[in-house]
Amino acid sequence: MAKLVLSVGFLFPGGFTEFVPLNSRRSLLDADVIIFRPSIGPFNSVESQFQGKPSLYDSASFELKNAASHWRQQIQMAVNAGKNVFVLFPKLEEVWVDSGVKTYSGTGRNARPTRHVEPFNNYQMLPSFAEGILESEGTQMKLNERNQLIADYWRRFGTRSSYKVTFEGLKVAATITTAAGAVPVACSFGLRGGSGRVVGLPALADYDFEPTAVGVGLRWTKPDKQFGQEFLEAILAIDGTLRAGGLDTPPPAWTTQDDFVLASEHGVKQAILVADGDIEKLLLRKADLEKQLADEGRLRRLLYETGRPLEQAIIEVLRLMGFNAEPFRESDSEFDAVFVSSEGRFIGEAEGKDSKAINIDKLRQLEMNIQEDLARDEVTEPARGVLFGNAYRLQHPNERPPIHFSDKCIKAAKRTGTALVRTVDLFQVGRILKETGDGDYAARCRLALLTQGGQVVVFPAYSVPEVMANKAMQSTTSSISESDGA
Repeated sequence: MAKLVLSVGFLFPGGFTEFVPLNSRRSLLDADVIIFRPSIGPFNSVESQFQGKPSLYDSASFELKNAASHWRQQIQMAVNAGKNVFVLFPKLEEVWVDSGVKTYSGTGRNARPTRHVEPFNNYQMLPSFAEGILESEGTQMKLNERNQLIADYWRRFGTRSSYKVTFEGLKVAATITTAAGAVPVACSFGLRGGSGRVVGLPALADYDFEPTAVGVGLRWTKPDKQFGQEFLEAILAIDGTLRAGGLDTPPPAWTTQDDFVLASEHGVKQAILVADGDIEKLLLRKADLEKQLADEGRLRRLLYETGRPLEQAIIEVLRLMGFNAEPFRESDSEFDAVFVSSEGRFIGEAEGKDSKAINIDKLRQLEMNIQEDLARDEVTEPARGVLFGNAYRLQHPNERPPIHFSDKCIKAAKRTGTALVRTVDLFQVGRILKETGDGDYAARCRLALLTQGGQVVVFPAYSVPEVMANKAMQSTTSSISESDGA
């Protein structure tokens, strides 16, 4: 039976393995053999530069750190299950990631936000095995004579390999070093509690590239396929050697009978049961937190969604603004949002466009809804209309054209007194209200909807309250200022 080889973050030459993106949540326990190439590439959404290195957006920072934790755990679990993980050591990629801490200097309108960051590199996706990793590239290497595990592999692929890093304070045995100076560039090691091994190898000179840059649909040439077949054979041969060397006689079932169990084993077994219980509780806690995280981030749908998810996010912000807001479904009538406050009663329609401005069609539907609503017996006054538009929704907000509504739509809205709201602006309003709960600001935003009918609504600017700024200043760590443009 053919072995299942998972290639994580590495496009295997010839496509003989199953490719797994680094931003996936795939379990490595499915695999017989794992090939791993750590990279920040899939998460490299750069906000700015700091001290000459990229600083990632908050969301990209979280995704990267979460992925690194996932792969460290998966590698540990795979090794615990007796599987071997082959790591192709790429170049060192260093970035700054968000630490989750933000403080403010100054007060009131002069408050200046400071975003705190911490260093991160792609080797943090692996279990720790060295005190330091240094950028260094070369091709002149030699095999450690005391380590024959990869001797045949090195004979076949040594000349087609190149090192991208060197290691300082290596905590495990080096398998390959630089030809001069014997500086470690590859190693092999086990992990506590596991019978499998991590086998580190220098990068393959012709195949060390980012999958995101090349694309999974790459067409492999005949030489690529031939190389890949030979490379896979060599990897499987090392895997076979490791497995053969680690074979013990399986203990017969009778050895677990009480007559043969040592007294010291009972305490260890109880500790394992307690640990299993703790793990189960932590996994449940993690699942709850992940659900909470998804719920907390629903406002971001205002930036990219359309249809019902967009409508739900709009209603959430309207409630934060102090409106009594609900979708309306009755008989043949269906309105995206009906929202009421002391300022008045409104009916809203929402529209998202992939790569266009919001056109007059949705405005026409809104007008029909207002007339249909007025025809109801319990309604005595026509509602004010609000058209929520998420134009160019698949583009980064900073890259979208400034005009989100078509010229006809704007002219028609002016005639009817309909307020036009960009959902990217509504997101900022929702974010402020969710984080501050500022009732005065909510009232000012409701007033903006009331008084800016017939035009694109400009919500009031918000300055950080003095009490919030002073409280935030109590936390300190290494940081960069968002306003430095670093």
